[in-house]
This record gives sequence, C-alpha cells and structure tokens, in this order.
Amino acid sequence: ILVIEDEPSIQNFIKTILAHHGCAAEVAGDGREAMDKLMGTEFEVVFCDYRIPVMNGRIVYEQYKKMKPGSSTRFIFVTGSAADKELDSFLGENDLFRVMKPFTSSELLAALKKISQR
Repeated sequence: ILVIEDEPSIQNFIKTILAHHGCAAEVAGDGREAMDKLMGTEFEVVFCDYRIPVMNGRIVYEQYKKMKPGSSTRFIFVTGSAADKELDSFLGENDLFRVMKPFTSSELLAALKKISQR
C-alpha cells in the first residue's frame, strides 16, 4: 500500500492502522515522490491526499493511469474537502472512493475493504 500524504501525523496514523491489520505501507510526501514510487513498484492500493504539494492527487492519478493504463492499482482519495464540485465530479467519473478527514480507523478500513472487493 502506498500512502501519499504531506502531513506527517496523518501519514503515521494511516501507517499505524494498516500495520495493526497486517498491511505494509510506504509513504510519499508529495506528488513527485509519489510518481517515483508508483513507477518503481506495483501497489495494490494507494491512499492519496487530494491536496498535496508539487502536483495534486488528481494529477498523480491521471499521470499514473496514462503511464500504466493496464494497472490494477486502486486509489482511495483522502480529503478534507466536503463540498468541492470539481473533486466530486472527478471521483464520480473515475469511480473512485473517498475518505473524509478527519477519519477514524474504522472508516479507513471500511474503504480498504470495499475497494479490495472490486
């Protein structure tokens, strides 16, 4: 699992939750680092903050899909934006999951379970 998040406290929270459930996670703190990791490793799931430095989560997702169109990597977007029409449209058009900040471990794991069933 790759966690793309620029806030260290949220990085650690997600990694801790995943570790307690037997999942290994790597972290990227910005869009460029995320792309480097995504090009080098095939991740099953990516938790991606929508608003990250260098390039936002949407750009990371779109560039990744262009560079690896047949990939089975599944993205879950993590965001604090509740009423963002552009974000809602993007998520809907691409059939992507969202976890709203602040979130609980149960909410994070529920999203992981849902996406794993696809």
